[in-house]
Amino acid sequence: DDFRMFTVFEALKAGVPVDEIFEITKIDRWFLNKFKKLADFENDLIENNEQTKSDLSLALTHLGNIAETLHNYEKALTYHKKALEISQRVATESYNPSAYRDTAIAYKNIADIYVLMHRLEDALNAMIESFAIRKTLSEQIGTSLDLHDLALGYNTMGEILEKLGKINSAVEHYENALLINNDLYKISPTTDNLHSLTISYNNLGKISQAVGMYDTAEIYYTKSLELRKHHGAKTPEAQYDIACSCNR
Repeated sequence: DDFRMFTVFEALKAGVPVDEIFEITKIDRWFLNKFKKLADFENDLIENNEQTKSDLSLALTHLGNIAETLHNYEKALTYHKKALEISQRVATESYNPSAYRDTAIAYKNIADIYVLMHRLEDALNAMIESFAIRKTLSEQIGTSLDLHDLALGYNTMGEILEKLGKINSAVEHYENALLINNDLYKISPTTDNLHSLTISYNNLGKISQAVGMYDTAEIYYTKSLELRKHHGAKTPEAQYDIACSCNR
């Protein structure tokens, strides 16, 4: 479709080899080579355009996501690292908050791939970089988007720390995410903010259940269930979590 071809074109402009794109998309090499000539020509015209570099980073991210779907984690890692390099370049060339957000996202994408590869320490290091950027943005700009991203960073860090067996640190990160998501929900009780808040309660419920704190787990699961019921959401997952906690 059109979006797929746009992604391929942007990847070619970013310097991704034709053979690599062929391996993922199976688009005819003859067509890809013709497309590459157009991409090279456009690069000559708009080499220093900031928006174009951001588009290239986005295209590489899409290719990384495709490679991840195909379970080709090494290739996904390569694409996400290239996206990171471009977003970092844009961020350093001109202070642009969206470029810093893109950099934080690229680090998180890299962390997600490392988790899939069972390289948890590498995942943690990548998330530390992502989290530092998100924390700076939330402190300096503090939009609801930045606060939401910061909460997401806390949750992701918590998940990695939990996998590493660092339970106390994981709980601390989950609790920080809960505080932010609770504030965002109070300010604006949207469906998205509700979803983020219930995720925070469920994360704390699951880690409490995992360490045998069943009463605490039940409290968190119940809060998640009550929130969803209040908004008329169907909640079989939350009810199942509570049942599992109560039956321990």
